[in-house]
Amino acid sequence: MCIANKAGRVCVIIAVSYLLLRLLACCCAARCFLAQILQHQQLVMEVVQQLSRSFRPDFKLIKKRIEDLIQREYLERDSENPQMFKYLA
Repeated sequence: MCIANKAGRVCVIIAVSYLLLRLLACCCAARCFLAQILQHQQLVMEVVQQLSRSFRPDFKLIKKRIEDLIQREYLERDSENPQMFKYLA
């Protein structure tokens, strides 16, 4: 594998990562506008459905981006049920 291919893959992974962050934030904002709490499975399926026309995202990457949003304080886990999220931003 040449260096150009490795650099191209890294660029694609970074672009997908930012796309997932943006899409997760948009889904949370749209869903949580009506209901203040969002289920983990519902959020993941919404992202997969939105991206299904383009590509099938890796579920591990989606989970990692959700944790990133929690760390950035856009989302918060519900204290009673860790499978539920509260949208903070």
